[in-house]
Amino acid sequence: MCNYVKEAKDLGVPYIYDPSQQTLRLSKEDLLEGIDGAFMLTTNDYELHLIQEKTGLSQQDIQKLSQGILITHGHQGSLNLHRSRTL
Repeated sequence: MCNYVKEAKDLGVPYIYDPSQQTLRLSKEDLLEGIDGAFMLTTNDYELHLIQEKTGLSQQDIQKLSQGILITHGHQGSLNLHRSRTL
């Protein structure tokens, strides 16, 4: 997963970062590297909380690193946050 992030950045290819079940095993540095510059971070509400705990960043801070965040909330739907607007 970390290699794909590096490859996309090296090639200038927009990417969607979805650490999913790997969130627990990824380091703070790995998570920050994946989020920083991503076209979008996709996560569920639980994993977003883990990311916040591991990185020490707020949701707003995370939003500043990527262009957007897609947060799923199970049967309650999802929230799509973009730098310029909430969808």
